Amino acid sequence: MRRSSIALMLVLAACGGASTQPLVPTAPPTTSVPSVPAATQPETVVESSSCTAAPPRTWAIMCQAVELIDEVYVDEIDRAELVAAATLGVRSQDPTEQTDPPGDVFRCTIPDEAFLTVCEAVLERLKSDHDDPELLVQGALNGMFQYALDPFSSYVPPDYADQLDELGNGAVYDLGLSVSARSGAGEPCSVISMSCRLEVVSVFPITPAAGQGIVVGDIIVAVDGEPLDGLSAEAATALLFGPAGVEVQLEIERSTGPLTKSLIREDFRFDPIEFEMITATVAYLRLNTFTQQSAQLVGQVLQLSEVETARAMVLDLRDNPGGLVLAAQAIASQFLDGDVVMVERGRDYEYPWEVIDGGLANPSMQLVVLVNRASASASEVLAAVLKEQGRATVIGEHTFGKNLVQQVYSARDGGELRITVARWETPGGLDIGITGLEPDILVEPDIIGGSDPILEEAFRLLGI
Repeated sequence: MRRSSIALMLVLAACGGASTQPLVPTAPPTTSVPSVPAATQPETVVESSSCTAAPPRTWAIMCQAVELIDEVYVDEIDRAELVAAATLGVRSQDPTEQTDPPGDVFRCTIPDEAFLTVCEAVLERLKSDHDDPELLVQGALNGMFQYALDPFSSYVPPDYADQLDELGNGAVYDLGLSVSARSGAGEPCSVISMSCRLEVVSVFPITPAAGQGIVVGDIIVAVDGEPLDGLSAEAATALLFGPAGVEVQLEIERSTGPLTKSLIREDFRFDPIEFEMITATVAYLRLNTFTQQSAQLVGQVLQLSEVETARAMVLDLRDNPGGLVLAAQAIASQFLDGDVVMVERGRDYEYPWEVIDGGLANPSMQLVVLVNRASASASEVLAAVLKEQGRATVIGEHTFGKNLVQQVYSARDGGELRITVARWETPGGLDIGITGLEPDILVEPDIIGGSDPILEEAFRLLGI
């Protein structure tokens, strides 16, 4: 799914519209505190200045991120917790070969005095086992996102942001697979590490990934020789995409042992929807993504004469990662009569996304919705409200479990700051959170055998 160019567009997916938001920073006056000197080094003084004083690039993103967290993040974050997370991020950075020790004065720019602890942690590393203050500050930034915020808020460096921009211009899967960053307990996570792995959650047929034997459950640990540890989930995912015709090498961990797969990227696109009549009276509609176009196409399908008279429809949302909130609202409204699609709750607001009048679906048409663990975000909005309103029977696996709305802000270095600004829940108050939506009929997929027990269960339910 490609990113919308509309400013401040809210999305319920991994990608969204980017905008730069003017902020009013608050920070203390310039202060100086002596650091604890190393035994063989002269004392170094930490000089901290306010974020209002045109911070250098090294610290500017830290200032911007803290301002955004203070202003728009869905929850109020305790300052001590944020500082502790940033400090842990600095201390978690791998050591480098030290060249020049810091001089008599170490200068940093901070949002407030609480962040002096972060300055001192950076200086401590520079005096002991590190030589790159920019990497250490980026570690502090990643630490805030990883340890203090939700798994879907993140900082994406400029190079990776450019790749995500290319991905965001449409539903392009250059390798033909879908991935998700998950912890060992199966919960979403934000920074790749030994406890947060990039897992293959779906493989699309007739694609490079399928042809090379990539399977669901494979763990990708490196791309083209670059280890993924330390990268945000978005940055790690961005490495999978690139120019068509170029070979990419994936280092994979599988239950049977490690292996390396070489794949050639292809420039192919999936249609937003797929439609066919399974029988003369049963329609099948697969929704691959939530875009303005897919919402329009669903409306066109529902106006076909054979669909208007169909007794049932199978709506397949498997492997659908989500998309635009507006598209989810429009598609849900085709099947509902009145009421609310979902309720969005920010830090200090509540907004009901109401059903749009004029739904085209025949109200007597039986609806069956198919989901799996890769059905995420907007897919979960649609499946959840149709289930809750008694409009559809949901069949398949527990869904991904993403009920968060991100806003994408252009970072001052050309990267992106992805900040969660709201949560959504169903009109009845269902919060699918990390657990995902529980289907009415739980069916496990056949990953190895090639059959489709989820679709077969839908056929059984419909008597075909």
